[in-house]
Amino acid sequence: MIEMGRATAAALKAGVVGGVILCVIGLALGGGSPGDLSLGIGIALIVFAPFAGVLVSTACLLARRDPWALAGACLAAIVLAGLAASLL
Repeated sequence: MIEMGRATAAALKAGVVGGVILCVIGLALGGGSPGDLSLGIGIALIVFAPFAGVLVSTACLLARRDPWALAGACLAAIVLAGLAASLL
C-alpha cells in the first residue's frame, strides 16, 4: 500500500509542476488563442492541485478503512458544491 503522505505529495507536485509548465508555454506563445488556452489550463491545474490532494488522501484513507475517510469525502463534497454554486 502506498503511504498517504507520499501519494498526496505526488498529486500536489504533479498539479503544480504541470500547471507551471503550461503557464510557461502559454507565456512563450504570447497573446493569442493557443497561449491563452495554455495559460488558462495551467492556472486551473495549479488551483485544483489541492483538491487533487484531498481526493488522493481520501482514497488512501478508504483503502485503509480509516474512519477519517468520511471527513475527506465531506470536504470533497463541499468543494464540489462550492464549485457548482460558483458556476450558477
